[in-house]
Amino acid sequence: MSLLTGLKGHVFAPVDLLTSEGAKQDGATFLRSVRGKREFDIPILIEGRTSREFFARHDEWWRGVETDRPGHLGLFTRYNGWSFSQVQLDSAPEPLGNVDPAGDYCEAYLMGATAMDPAYRSFDEEVTWINNLGLNETTLRVRNAAGMKQWPRYTMNGPGRWWIEDPDAEGDSLRLVATPLLEAGETLRIDTGKRRPTARVYSAATGFNGRNVWAQLKGRRWLFPILPWQSKEIVVRVEGGNSASKFIATGTPRGARPY
Repeated sequence: MSLLTGLKGHVFAPVDLLTSEGAKQDGATFLRSVRGKREFDIPILIEGRTSREFFARHDEWWRGVETDRPGHLGLFTRYNGWSFSQVQLDSAPEPLGNVDPAGDYCEAYLMGATAMDPAYRSFDEEVTWINNLGLNETTLRVRNAAGMKQWPRYTMNGPGRWWIEDPDAEGDSLRLVATPLLEAGETLRIDTGKRRPTARVYSAATGFNGRNVWAQLKGRRWLFPILPWQSKEIVVRVEGGNSASKFIATGTPRGARPY
C-alpha cells in the first residue's frame, strides 16, 4: 500500500477569526482565532504481488480505519521528523479504478477522514532533573518546538513538597506554585493545560487510577504556557526531599502544519 499524490487538507489547519462590530466603529475588533476540525481527502493505492496478498492487505487496511474510533495519520519529513494526526473515516471511500482487483492485484480509493483536533502532534520531549547533589533546587529549560502554545506536564516523586515556577511570558517576576505534600513511595503527575488541568498522586495503595489532589492546590495553578517556537527556564525546588528526588517536565509539540 502506498499513498498517492494529491493528498488534500494536510498542510494548513482551517481557521476562523472571531470579531465584534458596532455602529460607532469602522471595521471590526479582533477577539481571537478559532481552529475548526481538519478534513482530509486521501487518495490511496492498495496493491499486492498476488491476488491473495492484495486481499489480505486490503482487509488489513480497512480494519485499521474506523468511523467511531480515531486512528493515526503520520507524515514524515527530514526537516521536521514525524507529525501525527488522529483521524476518523468520515464517509464511504470511493473506488477510483475500473479493473477487477482480483486480476490486477490493486485498487485505488479516495478516502475522506476528519481530525477533531486540527493540530499535529510530534513525539514528547522530556527534561529530567535528579537531586543527587542535594541542592534542592534547579533550573530546567523547557522547549516548545512547534507553532501552538504548550502546557507542560510535570512528574515528581516523594517525599517532600515541590515548588514549580509558572512560566510568565510577560515579565521577569518569579511565581512558584506549591504542590501537595508527598509521602515516600508516592508519585505526583500534573497537567497544567487549561482544558484538562489535573493533579493525581500514584502509589502502591492507590493503584493505576491514582488519587485526585487538584483541590489541595487551593486554587493555585499555572497561568502561562510555553509560547510557540520558544523555550523557557523554569525554577524547580523541593522541600523535604532527598538525593533521590526526581522531577520530569514533559511537553508535546503541537502545530497547525506537519512541516
